[in-house]
Order: sequence, then C-alpha cells, then structure tokens
Amino acid sequence: MSNILLDQCPQCHTDLTPFHGQPTPLAFCIQCKFPLMLVAGKYRLSSVLGEGGFGTVYKAEHVNLHRNAERVVKIIKPEVFAVSGMDRRFVREVQVTSDISQRNEHIVRIYDDFGEDDVLGFYYVMEFLRGEPLSHELLRHERLPLQRVLYIFAQMCKAIGEAHRADIIHRDLKPDNIVLIHRHEHP
Repeated sequence: MSNILLDQCPQCHTDLTPFHGQPTPLAFCIQCKFPLMLVAGKYRLSSVLGEGGFGTVYKAEHVNLHRNAERVVKIIKPEVFAVSGMDRRFVREVQVTSDISQRNEHIVRIYDDFGEDDVLGFYYVMEFLRGEPLSHELLRHERLPLQRVLYIFAQMCKAIGEAHRADIIHRDLKPDNIVLIHRHEHP
C-alpha cells in the first residue's frame, strides 16, 4: 500500500493539509473514511461509483498515465472471503474474465492489476466505461424502439456466449450492470 498526500478528501472535501506533517500519511479520510492510499502503488481512488453485495466500485486514476488514465477499481468485501476457497475462485474468475474481455468488445476489460492490498483487501482493476447503465435509458423512455432493443440484446448475447464458453455464469446480470457506450454508430 502506498499513501499519497492530498489537500482534500476526494469524496467529502475535508481539508487534509493539517495532516501532511504526520510521520505516516493518512490511509483513510478522517471524516468519511474514504481510502486515500494508492491501490497497487498507482491507482488513486476518486469517487464511489457503486456498492453491492460483493464490494465497492471506485472510479480511479492511473497516476503514471497522462492520457486514458481513468480506471475502475473494485474492492471486494472481506466477508466474501470467509467462504473456504473464495481466494482461489477470485483469482480464477479475474484471470478468465481478463482473458475473455480481450477477445470480446462487449465485456468490460479487466486489467492485469489484481490481488490483495494489506489494508483494503482483495481488488481488481477494470476499464472505465464512458457511458450509462441501461437502467438510465429505460427510465428515460417508456418504450425503446424494437431495433434498439434488438441491437442491445444481440451484443449482450455475444458477451454472455463468450462467458459461457469459458464456463462463467454471470450472477448479477441486470440493467444497472449493462453499460451502454458509444463506440460507433448504433440504432
């Protein structure tokens, strides 16, 4: 774990400058407990994107990149690993998902940064998708045009088919977890 000196907390904006002279930099915000350390020595967490049963998803920035530096870091809840063998399952699923994400553009890209942080626990790093969840589009429109529905469904089938060929079953497939991005023309 690497700590970084920030002037304010990215989440609650608490002034952190009084703590700059401490022998050990703050690992968490004193006000809201937001993690202030660098994950894997290079990812600065900037905001919470979501929280679910398995963990918390953060927007992050790769501190050594000047372009395309946005990432997503998922920190897995420690209680998930109370189940015997979960650490092996975690590593396998990250490796397999990383592999299939390289072969299918409809699966979020998992980078090779994953593991266990001494303070935060198990984590993995994904690409940051510029788009919005399908749930947002469904809230905006009473009905989606059939052509649009079929276009989205076809891409989902390609992604799920790739996962099934790798013996992965997506256990949380829902509109909040389907991100619509604009890579090229679509109906």
